[in-house]
Amino acid sequence: MNFYQEILTALQGFFGKPEATEAELHQQLTETKTVAAVETQAKADAAIAVKTQMDALQAGLTELQNKFGVVEASDLAKGIQITELQQSVTALTASATEKDATIKAQAEQIKTLSGELAAYKVGQPVASAAPPADPSIPVMSNPSGNGPRVLSRGQFAKMFEN
Repeated sequence: MNFYQEILTALQGFFGKPEATEAELHQQLTETKTVAAVETQAKADAAIAVKTQMDALQAGLTELQNKFGVVEASDLAKGIQITELQQSVTALTASATEKDATIKAQAEQIKTLSGELAAYKVGQPVASAAPPADPSIPVMSNPSGNGPRVLSRGQFAKMFEN
């Protein structure tokens, strides 16, 4: 029984070289390592691959930690800025409320004064001595000596001509 051709065909299929000659197959068999050597080489290759992946993973982790530090610092700064802005808004709201109260009081004073003004007629004596709107401005006495009067613009201008 001669199995030479069957063995040659099986070796060609095993090594994935269907057109290989006997000499090429013999060389391939000679260079083939033992199972222990192949196993040792595979473990070494796997260890190198795992180390490469771990190094890449560690580099990525370091980069993410750096980014996290930057984001955390930015978050802290924004938190401080938010607190400052909230305090500013509170102060501005208080100021606006105070100004609204002042405007409301002045609007009431305007209504009162416009009612009094409408009752006065130019040249007629003032019926009541109302307190001045601004106490820091001195009230000039009426040159006619009859108490306060409503003056026309011309009369008012003549008071200051000297």
